[in-house]
Amino acid sequence: MRCVLPLAFLLLSSIVNAQDPPAPVQLARRAGFLSPDYYQQQMPLWSDYLADHPQDSHAWRSRYLSAEYSRSADAEQLDRILQEMSQAVPNCWQLPYLKARRVGLGHLERHLALLEEASRRCRQDCADIDESLGLIHELRSDTTAAAAAWKRFYASHTIATGLLDYNYNLLQTVEKDGVLITNGDNDTMPAWILQRVHGVRADVTIINLSVAHTQRPWLESQLSRLGMDVTVDSLSKDRVDLVQDLADRIGATGRVVFLALTVPASDRRRIEDHLKLCGL
Repeated sequence: MRCVLPLAFLLLSSIVNAQDPPAPVQLARRAGFLSPDYYQQQMPLWSDYLADHPQDSHAWRSRYLSAEYSRSADAEQLDRILQEMSQAVPNCWQLPYLKARRVGLGHLERHLALLEEASRRCRQDCADIDESLGLIHELRSDTTAAAAAWKRFYASHTIATGLLDYNYNLLQTVEKDGVLITNGDNDTMPAWILQRVHGVRADVTIINLSVAHTQRPWLESQLSRLGMDVTVDSLSKDRVDLVQDLADRIGATGRVVFLALTVPASDRRRIEDHLKLCGL
Protein backbone atom coordinates (compact mmCIF):
# COMPACT_ATOMS: atom_id res chain seq x y z
CA MET A 1 0.00 0.00 0.00
CA ARG A 2 2.83 2.39 0.72
CA CYS A 3 3.98 2.01 -2.87
CA VAL A 4 0.53 2.43 -4.41
CA LEU A 5 -0.74 5.47 -2.49
CA PRO A 6 1.97 7.95 -3.54
CA LEU A 7 1.43 6.98 -7.17
CA ALA A 8 -2.32 7.39 -6.82
CA PHE A 9 -1.86 10.78 -5.16
CA LEU A 10 0.50 11.92 -7.92
CA LEU A 11 -1.95 10.87 -10.61
CA LEU A 12 -4.83 12.71 -8.95
CA SER A 13 -2.68 15.82 -8.61
CA SER A 14 -1.79 15.78 -12.29
CA ILE A 15 -5.48 15.56 -13.23
CA VAL A 16 -6.31 18.59 -11.10
CA ASN A 17 -3.40 20.59 -12.50
CA ALA A 18 -4.37 19.69 -16.04
CA GLN A 19 -7.61 21.58 -15.52
CA ASP A 20 -5.96 24.75 -14.23
CA PRO A 21 -6.44 27.73 -16.58
CA PRO A 22 -3.49 28.97 -18.68
CA ALA A 23 -1.72 32.21 -17.76
CA PRO A 24 -3.83 35.36 -18.29
CA VAL A 25 -2.67 37.37 -21.30
CA GLN A 26 -1.75 40.90 -20.26
CA LEU A 27 -1.82 44.04 -22.39
CA ALA A 28 1.52 44.48 -24.11
CA ARG A 29 1.83 48.06 -22.86
CA ARG A 30 1.77 46.70 -19.29
CA ALA A 31 3.68 43.44 -19.43
CA GLY A 32 5.75 44.02 -22.55
CA PHE A 33 5.25 42.20 -25.83
CA LEU A 34 6.25 38.57 -25.57
CA SER A 35 7.21 36.46 -28.58
CA PRO A 36 4.48 35.59 -31.12
CA ASP A 37 5.25 31.94 -30.38
CA TYR A 38 4.18 32.45 -26.77
CA TYR A 39 0.80 33.83 -27.81
CA GLN A 40 0.36 31.11 -30.41
CA GLN A 41 0.87 28.54 -27.65
CA GLN A 42 -1.69 30.31 -25.47
CA MET A 43 -4.41 30.32 -28.12
CA PRO A 44 -5.36 26.59 -27.99
CA LEU A 45 -4.95 26.55 -24.20
CA TRP A 46 -7.55 29.25 -23.78
CA SER A 47 -9.82 27.64 -26.35
CA ASP A 48 -9.69 24.36 -24.41
CA TYR A 49 -10.35 26.17 -21.13
CA LEU A 50 -13.35 28.02 -22.56
CA ALA A 51 -14.84 24.77 -23.83
CA ASP A 52 -15.43 23.91 -20.15
CA HIS A 53 -15.86 27.49 -18.84
CA PRO A 54 -17.75 29.43 -21.54
CA GLN A 55 -19.10 31.99 -19.04
CA ASP A 56 -15.65 33.23 -17.99
CA SER A 57 -15.44 36.67 -19.60
CA HIS A 58 -11.85 37.18 -18.42
CA ALA A 59 -10.88 34.00 -20.24
CA TRP A 60 -12.47 35.31 -23.44
CA ARG A 61 -10.36 38.44 -23.09
CA SER A 62 -7.19 36.36 -22.83
CA ARG A 63 -8.23 34.22 -25.77
CA TYR A 64 -8.79 37.28 -27.95
CA LEU A 65 -5.55 39.00 -26.90
CA SER A 66 -3.53 35.84 -27.47
CA ALA A 67 -4.92 35.67 -31.00
CA GLU A 68 -4.37 39.38 -31.65
CA TYR A 69 -0.79 39.32 -30.38
CA SER A 70 0.09 36.04 -32.09
CA ARG A 71 0.25 37.80 -35.47
CA SER A 72 -1.02 34.57 -36.98
CA ALA A 73 -4.76 35.13 -36.56
CA ASP A 74 -6.42 36.87 -39.48
CA ALA A 75 -9.39 39.24 -39.39
CA GLU A 76 -11.85 36.39 -39.89
CA GLN A 77 -10.49 34.51 -36.88
CA LEU A 78 -10.65 37.57 -34.64
CA ASP A 79 -14.21 38.27 -35.74
CA ARG A 80 -15.15 34.67 -35.07
CA ILE A 81 -13.83 34.87 -31.51
CA LEU A 82 -15.92 37.99 -30.91
CA GLN A 83 -18.97 36.31 -32.40
CA GLU A 84 -18.56 33.26 -30.16
CA MET A 85 -17.99 35.56 -27.21
CA SER A 86 -21.17 37.51 -27.95
CA GLN A 87 -23.14 34.26 -27.74
CA ALA A 88 -21.47 33.05 -24.53
CA VAL A 89 -21.15 36.29 -22.51
CA PRO A 90 -23.18 38.96 -24.33
CA ASN A 91 -23.49 41.36 -21.39
CA CYS A 92 -19.89 41.53 -20.13
CA TRP A 93 -17.82 44.71 -20.41
CA GLN A 94 -14.97 42.84 -22.09
CA LEU A 95 -17.04 42.30 -25.25
CA PRO A 96 -17.44 45.96 -26.34
CA TYR A 97 -13.91 46.67 -25.08
CA LEU A 98 -12.46 43.99 -27.37
CA LYS A 99 -14.71 45.10 -30.21
CA ALA A 100 -13.21 48.57 -29.82
CA ARG A 101 -9.73 47.06 -30.16
CA ARG A 102 -10.93 45.29 -33.28
CA VAL A 103 -12.21 48.56 -34.75
CA GLY A 104 -8.82 50.17 -34.14
CA LEU A 105 -7.93 53.84 -34.35
CA GLY A 106 -9.14 54.30 -37.90
CA HIS A 107 -12.75 54.88 -36.76
CA LEU A 108 -12.54 57.00 -33.62
CA GLU A 109 -16.26 57.64 -33.12
CA ARG A 110 -17.16 53.95 -33.41
CA HIS A 111 -14.23 53.11 -31.12
CA LEU A 112 -15.43 55.67 -28.58
CA ALA A 113 -19.03 54.40 -28.65
CA LEU A 114 -17.86 50.86 -27.88
CA LEU A 115 -15.61 52.02 -25.05
CA GLU A 116 -18.45 54.03 -23.52
CA GLU A 117 -20.65 50.93 -23.65
CA ALA A 118 -17.88 48.94 -21.92
CA SER A 119 -17.63 51.68 -19.29
CA ARG A 120 -21.37 51.54 -18.59
CA ARG A 121 -21.17 47.78 -18.08
CA CYS A 122 -18.02 47.75 -15.93
CA ARG A 123 -18.49 47.79 -12.16
CA GLN A 124 -14.90 47.38 -10.96
CA ASP A 125 -11.37 47.04 -12.34
CA CYS A 126 -12.17 49.36 -15.26
CA ALA A 127 -8.64 50.71 -15.71
CA ASP A 128 -8.19 49.24 -19.19
CA ILE A 129 -11.30 51.05 -20.38
CA ASP A 130 -10.33 54.38 -18.82
CA GLU A 131 -6.83 54.17 -20.29
CA SER A 132 -8.27 53.57 -23.75
CA LEU A 133 -10.82 56.36 -23.28
CA GLY A 134 -8.01 58.74 -22.37
CA LEU A 135 -6.19 57.88 -25.58
CA ILE A 136 -9.27 58.18 -27.81
CA HIS A 137 -10.23 61.55 -26.31
CA GLU A 138 -6.68 62.80 -26.87
CA LEU A 139 -6.89 61.76 -30.51
CA ARG A 140 -10.24 63.56 -30.77
CA SER A 141 -8.55 66.64 -29.25
CA ASP A 142 -11.09 66.63 -26.41
CA THR A 143 -8.71 67.43 -23.57
CA THR A 144 -11.52 67.89 -21.02
CA ALA A 145 -12.86 64.37 -21.54
CA ALA A 146 -9.30 63.03 -21.75
CA ALA A 147 -8.46 64.59 -18.37
CA ALA A 148 -11.49 62.94 -16.75
CA ALA A 149 -10.51 59.53 -18.14
CA TRP A 150 -6.85 59.94 -17.15
CA LYS A 151 -7.88 60.92 -13.60
CA ARG A 152 -9.90 57.71 -13.24
CA PHE A 153 -7.07 55.67 -14.69
CA TYR A 154 -4.49 57.29 -12.42
CA ALA A 155 -6.72 56.65 -9.38
CA SER A 156 -6.71 52.91 -10.23
CA HIS A 157 -2.97 52.75 -9.40
CA THR A 158 -2.49 50.62 -12.50
CA ILE A 159 0.29 52.59 -14.12
CA ALA A 160 3.83 51.79 -13.01
CA THR A 161 5.49 54.49 -10.91
CA GLY A 162 8.68 54.13 -12.94
CA LEU A 163 6.84 55.16 -16.10
CA LEU A 164 5.53 58.29 -14.42
CA ASP A 165 9.03 59.09 -13.14
CA TYR A 166 10.55 58.64 -16.60
CA ASN A 167 7.91 60.78 -18.27
CA TYR A 168 8.23 63.44 -15.56
CA ASN A 169 11.94 63.73 -16.29
CA LEU A 170 11.19 63.73 -20.02
CA LEU A 171 8.78 66.65 -19.70
CA GLN A 172 11.09 68.61 -17.42
CA THR A 173 13.85 68.35 -20.03
CA VAL A 174 11.82 70.28 -22.61
CA GLU A 175 12.25 74.04 -22.81
CA LYS A 176 9.26 76.30 -22.20
CA ASP A 177 6.61 75.96 -24.92
CA GLY A 178 8.72 73.32 -26.60
CA VAL A 179 7.61 70.32 -28.62
CA LEU A 180 8.31 66.75 -27.54
CA ILE A 181 8.24 64.01 -30.19
CA THR A 182 7.64 60.58 -28.63
CA ASN A 183 7.32 57.09 -30.04
CA GLY A 184 4.83 54.78 -28.33
CA ASP A 185 2.42 54.21 -25.45
CA ASN A 186 4.79 54.28 -22.50
CA ASP A 187 6.59 57.51 -23.42
CA THR A 188 3.36 59.36 -24.25
CA MET A 189 0.35 58.31 -22.21
CA PRO A 190 2.05 58.77 -18.80
CA ALA A 191 3.15 62.23 -19.97
CA TRP A 192 -0.45 63.09 -20.86
CA ILE A 193 -1.51 61.86 -17.42
CA LEU A 194 1.05 64.13 -15.76
CA GLN A 195 -0.15 67.08 -17.84
CA ARG A 196 -3.90 66.51 -17.46
CA VAL A 197 -4.05 65.20 -13.89
CA HIS A 198 -1.20 67.06 -12.19
CA GLY A 199 -0.65 70.06 -14.47
CA VAL A 200 2.99 69.11 -15.04
CA ARG A 201 4.44 71.05 -17.99
CA ALA A 202 1.13 71.67 -19.72
CA ASP A 203 3.01 74.10 -21.96
CA VAL A 204 4.73 71.22 -23.75
CA THR A 205 3.12 69.97 -26.95
CA ILE A 206 3.47 66.20 -27.31
CA ILE A 207 3.54 64.67 -30.78
CA ASN A 208 3.52 60.88 -30.79
CA LEU A 209 5.30 59.79 -33.94
CA SER A 210 3.43 56.51 -34.33
CA VAL A 211 0.05 58.26 -34.02
CA ALA A 212 1.12 61.22 -36.16
CA HIS A 213 2.04 58.81 -38.93
CA THR A 214 -1.42 57.24 -39.07
CA GLN A 215 -3.76 59.87 -37.56
CA ARG A 216 -3.07 62.90 -39.72
CA PRO A 217 -6.11 64.95 -38.57
CA TRP A 218 -4.82 64.68 -34.98
CA LEU A 219 -1.34 65.77 -36.10
CA GLU A 220 -2.87 68.70 -37.92
CA SER A 221 -4.71 69.74 -34.74
CA GLN A 222 -1.49 69.54 -32.71
CA LEU A 223 0.33 71.73 -35.20
CA SER A 224 -2.61 74.13 -35.27
CA ARG A 225 -2.21 74.47 -31.49
CA LEU A 226 1.29 75.75 -32.24
CA GLY A 227 -0.15 78.39 -34.57
CA MET A 228 0.97 76.50 -37.67
CA ASP A 229 -1.25 76.43 -40.75
CA VAL A 230 -0.23 73.01 -42.07
CA THR A 231 -2.37 70.69 -44.16
CA VAL A 232 -2.19 66.92 -43.84
CA ASP A 233 -1.32 66.41 -47.49
CA SER A 234 1.74 68.64 -47.21
CA LEU A 235 3.41 66.34 -44.66
CA SER A 236 5.55 63.39 -45.62
CA LYS A 237 3.97 59.94 -45.43
CA ASP A 238 7.32 58.30 -44.60
CA ARG A 239 8.22 58.13 -40.90
CA VAL A 240 11.85 59.13 -41.43
CA ASP A 241 10.95 62.05 -43.66
CA LEU A 242 8.11 62.99 -41.30
CA VAL A 243 10.56 63.42 -38.41
CA GLN A 244 12.72 65.73 -40.49
CA ASP A 245 9.64 67.53 -41.81
CA LEU A 246 8.31 68.17 -38.32
CA ALA A 247 11.70 69.25 -36.98
CA ASP A 248 12.19 71.73 -39.85
CA ARG A 249 8.69 73.21 -39.81
CA ILE A 250 8.31 73.46 -36.05
CA GLY A 251 11.85 74.76 -35.67
CA ALA A 252 11.06 77.52 -38.17
CA THR A 253 8.45 78.87 -35.72
CA GLY A 254 11.13 79.46 -33.12
CA ARG A 255 10.07 76.59 -30.88
CA VAL A 256 12.65 74.05 -29.77
CA VAL A 257 12.01 70.44 -30.79
CA PHE A 258 12.95 67.55 -28.49
CA LEU A 259 12.99 63.87 -29.40
CA ALA A 260 12.57 61.22 -26.73
CA LEU A 261 15.35 58.64 -26.66
CA THR A 262 12.64 56.08 -27.30
CA VAL A 263 12.28 57.32 -30.89
CA PRO A 264 14.18 54.68 -32.90
CA ALA A 265 17.54 55.72 -34.31
CA SER A 266 16.30 54.65 -37.75
CA ASP A 267 13.55 57.28 -37.58
CA ARG A 268 15.79 60.14 -36.52
CA ARG A 269 18.77 59.42 -38.78
CA ARG A 270 18.05 62.35 -41.12
CA ILE A 271 18.45 64.84 -38.29
CA GLU A 272 20.94 62.93 -36.12
CA ASP A 273 23.72 65.44 -36.77
CA HIS A 274 21.54 68.24 -35.42
CA LEU A 275 20.69 66.54 -32.13
CA LYS A 276 22.39 66.76 -28.76
CA LEU A 277 21.71 64.68 -25.67
CA CYS A 278 20.12 66.58 -22.80
CA GLY A 279 18.17 65.94 -19.61
CA LEU A 280 18.72 63.36 -16.89
